[in-house]
Amino acid sequence: MKEKQETKSKLLTAARECLLKSGHARATIKQIAALAGVNHGLVHHYFGSKEYLFLEVLLEESRQFDRNLDSIHNENDMIKFLTERLFMNARLIVEFQAMAMQMPSINKALGEITMKRKIQLKERLNIKDPIEGDIITSSIIGLVIQYNINPEIPREKILKHLFQLFSIDFTLNKMYSEKN
Repeated sequence: MKEKQETKSKLLTAARECLLKSGHARATIKQIAALAGVNHGLVHHYFGSKEYLFLEVLLEESRQFDRNLDSIHNENDMIKFLTERLFMNARLIVEFQAMAMQMPSINKALGEITMKRKIQLKERLNIKDPIEGDIITSSIIGLVIQYNINPEIPREKILKHLFQLFSIDFTLNKMYSEKN
């Protein structure tokens, strides 16, 4: 059982790495398996296909995001979190968006994750107006895409300014804190 989990973990790590280096279109099952140090048949055995392997990478990234989100307690934590977690994964986010246009399972999961992120950010930023929440989350997503194009943009300054534009009172929403 432990060996099975280790093999799956190696494949997920290798798939993530291949996505970042080669992109989803050029990443092959054989490359991923070679990077993981396992037989390529194990990809099909554990995941069924490249699409479902990439789906599991997406779901694991989402679970990691959720675990890290729990450590946010103030505006500086949020900016640090967004800078480290989102912007450092900008290439991966763009890859998943591209895959969503071709792979139904990725499309569905990415849609669900995006809605969940909007709700989480609205709660964490204590935003009551749904339109403001959509503007802020859309701005953050746009900033991530822009960062993928130009990593020199001052992302922390932009995030701080965005929060100021909407007069975000960055106090943890009591309902959110009580739920978790």
